[in-house]
This record gives sequence, structure tokens and C-alpha cells, in this order.
Amino acid sequence: MLAAFAMLGLLFAGHALPAQAQDILGLSLRPTDAMTGSPGRGAVDITRSNGEGNYSIKVDMSGTADSMDLASFDGATSWVVWAVDMDGIRHNVGTLDADLMLESASVDYMIARVYITAEADAKAKQPSDPLFSVTLRQVEEVDTVAEDDTAGDEAATDEAAASDASADASGTDTSASAESSTPAELPTTGGPVSDMLMLLAIAGLLVFGGLRLRAVRVD
Repeated sequence: MLAAFAMLGLLFAGHALPAQAQDILGLSLRPTDAMTGSPGRGAVDITRSNGEGNYSIKVDMSGTADSMDLASFDGATSWVVWAVDMDGIRHNVGTLDADLMLESASVDYMIARVYITAEADAKAKQPSDPLFSVTLRQVEEVDTVAEDDTAGDEAATDEAAASDASADASGTDTSASAESSTPAELPTTGGPVSDMLMLLAIAGLLVFGGLRLRAVRVD
């Protein structure tokens, strides 16, 4: 009897452990209001992988095959599985195969929610309305920022900064050229004394020439 109670206590303790303390967690993916009719339930297994904070996700929706028809969703081509981390960021972790299975998807974050959507793009960055969902912990979800978009924004910022720097450099060169430009200087002989002698000589020639011109007029 005591052994039986001890066994029950261990089982209860195991179920009472939080999700992050268990090695394997099996959950049901329940249909949301976006699914019509009487769809069944899917299953998701979340397994702690080797290494702290690493998890593996396996999804099996084969039991709902009768109610899952991509043609019912305009433009949809893929069933996409999403995992939401504890910060509320949504991650596209893969698509269901022809058997409505996702064999394994590895993530490096704790999982707060898993759901499935019908998407036109298998690599969608933002989910449409969840069709099947399971919540492990309530978090406020935030929009996912695509890595390639971030890279594009950074490249555009760098390009703009380079353009501004080039414009500043061009303006500096123009200013420097303008400041270095001075009016043309008259030629000199190289020193103040020599310049004075030259001026005196020129003045003398002018005076001498004037006297000669006057003498000619008198004659």
C-alpha cells in the first residue's frame, strides 16, 4: 500500500513540474475559431535537446487530414508551424509535409506557444490567423523582424552615412580651394630696397623724357 502511494506521489510530482523542467512535453493542438466544421486535434511534442535552452519541436496533424484543405484558404500553399518565444517573438520553424507532419525543428529558446497557419509563402515572416494552437505560457506577441529586412535597413543607413560623408568632404575641399585663392600679385624684384630703386629709376626716366620733350618744343 505504501509503495502504491509512493508511486502515485512520484507520478503527481512529475506532472506538476513546470514545462522547462521536463525532458519531453506532449500537447494537443486545438482548432481555433478560424477552423470550421468539426476538425480533430493535432499533437506537438516539445523535447529538451542536448544543451541548456535548446528544444526540438515535432508536430503531427495527420489526424486532422479530413478537415485540412489548403484550397479553403485563398492563395495558401503551405501549412506553416510557428513557435513563440518567451519574449513574444514569433518564429517560422517549418512547414508540414504531405503527411501533415513536421518531423523535427530545433530552436534555442523556451517556447510559450505553438500554432499552425495557412500561408501563401512557406517562408512567411509574419503569421496569418492561427488555425490550430496550444499555449504553454501567456505572453504578449510582437511582430517578427525579418533578418534580411534588418540587413537591408542597415545597408541603407550605411549608404546614407557614406553619402553624407562624401558630401561633407566635397564641401570642405571647395571651401579650402576658395580660401586658398588670392588675387594675382604684381611681380616684384624680391625685396623692398630693390623695388624702391626700380621705382626711382622709372621716375627718373619719366622726368628725363619730359625734359627732352619740352626742349624740343622750345626749339
